[in-house]
Amino acid sequence: MILVDATARKMAILELFQEQNTLKITNLSDKFDVSRETIRRDFAELESEGKVKLIRGGAVLNVSDSETPYERRLNIMHEEKEKIAENFCSMLKDNMTIYLDYGTTCLEVARKIKRFKNLTVITNSLPIINELYKVDAINLYVLGGMVRK
Repeated sequence: MILVDATARKMAILELFQEQNTLKITNLSDKFDVSRETIRRDFAELESEGKVKLIRGGAVLNVSDSETPYERRLNIMHEEKEKIAENFCSMLKDNMTIYLDYGTTCLEVARKIKRFKNLTVITNSLPIINELYKVDAINLYVLGGMVRK
């Protein structure tokens, strides 16, 4: 993709941040057919505008301070979390009992375990409770007592 205009390129970069939290200089250099230094300058300008934060080899989207740390972590390394969740699910069988802690990777697991039958989930995580509360095939326990069977 060749974008001659720097403004258009920076807008395209910001759009890419909607798909992934971290962007690498080398990838964008290849994608936009510009030098790495050009992407570094684009990142520097976006950082001065408060839109991104520079990291080694790239940048991350500067998220709103109104988001909690948990919300910020939801999209960080999302593809890796999906792979971990799929790998975890490949080891699960119906009628098993598992514990899911209060983490964003565990939330991704909760999103993927709905296909199992008679699975018992023990958790202390409100996001996971919200994700699984209405799934009839899952027996959901919250530390402190049973929520629903």
